[in-house]
Parts: sequence; structure tokens; C-alpha cells
Amino acid sequence: MQYYKNALSNINTEYVLIVDAYDTLINSLDDLVDRFKTLNCDIVFNSCAVRFPNVDIEQEGTGLYKYINSGICFGKTNKVLEFYSECCSKCDSLSQNDSYKSEQYVFRNVINEGKFNISVDYDCYMFACLAGMLFK
Repeated sequence: MQYYKNALSNINTEYVLIVDAYDTLINSLDDLVDRFKTLNCDIVFNSCAVRFPNVDIEQEGTGLYKYINSGICFGKTNKVLEFYSECCSKCDSLSQNDSYKSEQYVFRNVINEGKFNISVDYDCYMFACLAGMLFK
């Protein structure tokens, strides 16, 4: 997380897209900003079908993609930097008190605090995550 925070400090664009590329899909880059603006938030995260780590933290969404996932983050650069800064400041205390050493665990806790205007893309309007999907 510190790596991302440092990198975000050097980004001059209005918006930033962070993708882990492991199991994530973006619906369309052409209208990403337009779709984002309809959500009336500062930051949006993707969702997935599998909760990781498997511990109750936040209110779940409904449907198949009901869990917050940190694999894709899109938002206003200054707000994303503030969010990552908050996560970095809480990382050590959360890791000491819990056995869940995961950036997603930290993100979910910070999102749950409600300090940031964050939306989760439960409907895969902008993004999708393949984790936990079954393919035939």
C-alpha cells in the first residue's frame, strides 16, 4: 500500500485507475469516467463473489457479486491518495490485532468506517472480478 501511496503522490491527472490484473476485467475504458460520474462518489471499488479474508466487516451487497474487492480502484486522484494514506496509517494496527494480513482486509475496514465517499460496483457496471467464478 505504501508503494501505491508514493506513486499516487506523483500523479497529476484528475482520475486514477489501479488494477491488480490478476482476475479483473474492465467493461469499457471509453466511457469509464462517464460511468463513474453517475455513481456520485469519489472512489469506486469492484466487487466479487468471494469474500477475502472470510471475516464479517461490512454490509454485504446483494446478488452474486456482494463482497468488496480491492482488485480495481478508480476515482479522483486526490481522494484515492487520501484513502491510501488512511489505509497505510491503519495497516500496522490492524495487522497487529488481527491475523488477516491483507490489503483487502485493511481496505474493507477503512471503507466500513464511512470517512470516504466510496461506492462499490456490485452490479459490474464498470468492472468485474473473476475470483470465485465457475466456468464450464
